[in-house]
Amino acid sequence: MRVRKALAALSVPLAVVAGIVVIQPEPAAAGTPVLSHRIIGYSVRHRAIVAYHLGNPRSARSALLLGQMHGDEHAGVVLANSIIHGKVSIEGLNLWVIPTMNPDGDAVHRRQNAHHVDLNRNWPRKWTHLTGMYYSGRKPLSEPETRAMYRFLRNLRPRFLVSLHQPLHGVDTTDGGAVDKAFRNRLARNLGYPLKAFNCWSVCHGSMTDWYTARHLGIGETVEFGGHPSRAFLTGRARRGIIRALGGHFGSLAAHNPRGGLTAGARDTGAVRLRGWAYDPDARGTSLRYATYRDGAFLSRGTASWPSSALNRRLHLTGAHSVAIDTTAPPGRHTYCLTFTNVAAGTANPRRCVSVTVPVPA
Repeated sequence: MRVRKALAALSVPLAVVAGIVVIQPEPAAAGTPVLSHRIIGYSVRHRAIVAYHLGNPRSARSALLLGQMHGDEHAGVVLANSIIHGKVSIEGLNLWVIPTMNPDGDAVHRRQNAHHVDLNRNWPRKWTHLTGMYYSGRKPLSEPETRAMYRFLRNLRPRFLVSLHQPLHGVDTTDGGAVDKAFRNRLARNLGYPLKAFNCWSVCHGSMTDWYTARHLGIGETVEFGGHPSRAFLTGRARRGIIRALGGHFGSLAAHNPRGGLTAGARDTGAVRLRGWAYDPDARGTSLRYATYRDGAFLSRGTASWPSSALNRRLHLTGAHSVAIDTTAPPGRHTYCLTFTNVAAGTANPRRCVSVTVPVPA
């Protein structure tokens, strides 16, 4: 309840779905590939753990990329943020990216969370009580960060879960790597990394990828970068290589901008009739908002109506919305413009304009 009140005070649109606070999608900022984002939980120090949704939600290929679990392994955060804030869209893949599930550890460059628990020893799979730098917590899922990821993964169930680490320089052949050898081989080839068995001195107790794979939720795979990978490698070859191994590719953000059409007619009574359509490739099933301008001056705001089957057949689209505006204007030539609000990924809020001449009354 305190979280909801705090977010409400910041005017953040939110909802609660299955106990998870969801930040409602807003018009995307120019140049972002992010469709939406949500807070899946909080750390011990109440730092938000945020998941970003990218790509095509309708794609059969689904994946979650976790940038960081250990706070002293920051390379994955750099790679994750390069995807989230990149200038290209993700195509052919339904992708979620979480830069870090250990924001407290990341803030102080420490492997463990604020309770000094190694979060990769805190999962309910082969858990045992460990001490020292690998302290596994009081019991499985004892930590809020692990519980948040546990709930999110059980709900989402992506086909692939890729967890980024350092500094062992390789792609894991255990856990998901032993189940889906083709996927692990694609990762290794794309990154130029060797295949290695990350078996934690014979047994990995309480690890996330082992739990995820063993519970048959999907393929949990670990990628270990080297100790000091360059930013150019992380934001270049590594970013491209992981996306391609997952079955996705990069595309143009501009292709995600709304599209629309507009026609106008006028009568000598001063009545002006505007009719049009709007379509956003990222917003099927969601009404599109628009603003109307006459001769450069703001006139009104509105929402395009729900999809019309006849309109979609005529336009050969799925998800086009109809626009109908009736207004008045003095005699003379006028230019009407509609600016459609971008829903998710894209680069701009495009404008469609049409000119019309209102006749002088007979």
